[in-house]
Amino acid sequence: MPRGGFRKRAGRPKGSRDTRPRRWLAVSAAEANPESREAFVEFCRQVADSGRAADMLTKDPDLVGLFADNAQMGTGAGASVAEQKLGAKFRLVAFDSDAGELEHLKDGSIYALIVQDPYMMGFAGVWYGYAAAHGVRLPKTVDTGVGTVTKASMNDPALAGLLDVSKRKLDPFLAD
Repeated sequence: MPRGGFRKRAGRPKGSRDTRPRRWLAVSAAEANPESREAFVEFCRQVADSGRAADMLTKDPDLVGLFADNAQMGTGAGASVAEQKLGAKFRLVAFDSDAGELEHLKDGSIYALIVQDPYMMGFAGVWYGYAAAHGVRLPKTVDTGVGTVTKASMNDPALAGLLDVSKRKLDPFLAD
């Protein structure tokens, strides 16, 4: 059984399988069932490098969309979409926001990125850890933030901190 965050990652492809239209496919790392971070990263690298997305696109000309559940697969699928010049008739949605994915978002190969707020994950983790250590009852859920970024919205100042942590502003979270 995968450890730690790997178990949670399995929820991304399950959610995509349960909701996506028939003419959408998912490039997923869930089938890897990795036992370590290194195994997971290597599996993603192999899938991205192997042209799996290109194979899917070639085998099914009626395919209208693809979901990539992590940055490595998003970058690989973005390269396949760009190579086949699918443009506006195809929708690739990917998770995360590494440099490769951002390049494909700029050139239109990726339609949208679903991005988490890693800064606030760390900030809230420490904040709630401190609170718990001092006897504060913690909420059942904490929304650390998630956003959808498209080519049209990628320069929106409100999303800048999700794409580049050095641009993260805490103004809405902390008072003077």
